Amino acid sequence: MTTVSSTDQLYALDPEIKITLCRLRKTRNIMVNISSSSDSVIYSDQLSTDISPSSSNIFAEPG
Repeated sequence: MTTVSSTDQLYALDPEIKITLCRLRKTRNIMVNISSSSDSVIYSDQLSTDISPSSSNIFAEPG
């Protein structure tokens, strides 16, 4: 017995769906690989420490 998934039925209706889905999966895999590298973790840590609280509060009263 062969089961047909709902995505297979969509592919039959529009082949562009399959192409788009493949592109999305490829992009997601690339993003997961980038975010799991240690370089990106170090970079994101540096970004969060470079922002001081006083510069992020534009509504603060001048001292």
